[in-house]
Amino acid sequence: MEDAGDSGEADRRLRLEVQRRADGLLLHVAGELDVASCDALRSVVDDLSEEQVPRIVIDLSDLAFTDSTGLGVLVRAHKHARASGTTFAIACPRGQVRDLFKMTGLVDALHVLGTAEEAWAIADDRLQPRRQDR
Repeated sequence: MEDAGDSGEADRRLRLEVQRRADGLLLHVAGELDVASCDALRSVVDDLSEEQVPRIVIDLSDLAFTDSTGLGVLVRAHKHARASGTTFAIACPRGQVRDLFKMTGLVDALHVLGTAEEAWAIADDRLQPRRQDR
């Protein structure tokens, strides 16, 4: 994982890990995402959005904290993905992070799901051609 920032305890620093799959990307985000660390996530998300992949799933299972700045980076990532035709979902927010998504009403808008598997499955469903009733 890539560490962002050099202050604070090791478990609080933002850590980012990208897993490339044949059909998309999984970005695992851990630590704390705030005004001091959001540029690292923004940079990685910008790089990923240029790869023209069919889907991006962001796994927040190990993200302990985010503030409105971090949330803004995720909203921006969602908008860029939609504009490029990439399916985008967020998986596994816990505690304060989950509460923030609920409080802001972004659970449905950003496709926030309980597990990475659920997020990947919803991405699979959206990528399947729609059958037309005859």
